[in-house]
Amino acid sequence: MAVRGSRGGGAEEKRVSRSFTRRAEEKRVSRSSTRRAEEKRVSRSSTRKAEEKRVSRSSTTEFGVAELGTSFVFHASALIHSCKLISLYHRPYTPMDDSNHSPISNDVDPHPTYAGRLKRLQPTSYEGHVSVHWTMCVEGRATGWLTERLHLRVRETLLHACVRFKQICPTYCLLPDHAHFLLLGVAADADSRDAVRLLRRGWNADLRPAGHTLQRQAFDHVLRPRDRMQGAFQGVADYILENPVRAGLVAERNDWPYGGCLFPGYPSLNPAEENFWPSFWRAHGCVAGE
Repeated sequence: MAVRGSRGGGAEEKRVSRSFTRRAEEKRVSRSSTRRAEEKRVSRSSTRKAEEKRVSRSSTTEFGVAELGTSFVFHASALIHSCKLISLYHRPYTPMDDSNHSPISNDVDPHPTYAGRLKRLQPTSYEGHVSVHWTMCVEGRATGWLTERLHLRVRETLLHACVRFKQICPTYCLLPDHAHFLLLGVAADADSRDAVRLLRRGWNADLRPAGHTLQRQAFDHVLRPRDRMQGAFQGVADYILENPVRAGLVAERNDWPYGGCLFPGYPSLNPAEENFWPSFWRAHGCVAGE
């Protein structure tokens, strides 16, 4: 009996052992399956993220290239336009033929209607002992406003601007639809732009009752050192005074009544007189300390 009991107990132990082994194997297989499933999920997730990044980079690149192209074209166009303006208004002095409103040397309009803001030089370029040729146009190139009374009003405003901002005006000329002014600074703190602002403010006030106004900005040409030499400087002044002749308004420039010189303290200076320039340079030397 004892022997049979021993054999029965051994069989039971083997059954239990096989049961534990089977459950352990099932757990191992389950864990392995779970691990493989997780690896597949992670792999699919990584693949999806990689694809999303690739698509995102592609879209960004395409958009960026398109935007860069647009930006480049815009800025290139703006740069070209700015260069044209600078070359037109800040180039070495070129006489203009007012009979057809174009430089003698080409067909560019010296007084175009420009809707934007003109590019200016640095403020210091208009300060001190500098010479600037200013051109101011009436809006729409309107005519019919130029009278002797308005001429005297412009001279009065120009006188105040010259005294306040330390300028002298060797020559100026009012024409039916625009005007030229040559301003010369006579002190270190002279400011040609401020003088023009005051002149334009007063001139506009006189034009408005007749329904006119100046264009929103004046055109300027800052004379270079070689243009400020006495001979070249006088050439610029002569060009301004010759405008009525070139426009066919008069036969002789001295016959045009809407021009002259404005030198504060020297009212007798007159460009029509033969000794004007020697007298002008003597007066300039006294005022500018030269």
